[in-house]
Amino acid sequence: MAAGFAQLRGVAASRGHWGVDAVLARAPSREPWPDTPKARAWARRRVADLTRDARLLALLADEVTRYAAKRWVAVITPVVTAA
Repeated sequence: MAAGFAQLRGVAASRGHWGVDAVLARAPSREPWPDTPKARAWARRRVADLTRDARLLALLADEVTRYAAKRWVAVITPVVTAA
């Protein structure tokens, strides 16, 4: 599983990073990236096509979430400081 994660974590990170723009377009917010069941399901959907292994899927979804949260801060911070 470690090898699979090592091979796919960059894909998961990229999907988390770039997926945030679509989320913000639908639901603009100045709040931190949500840690909710809905957000976790979103992260799992972003990487569901990469593996059938539930443990690896969970790790990849965590990676999506980590990078989505980083991107979220980068995108909303200029909005918050400009307000």
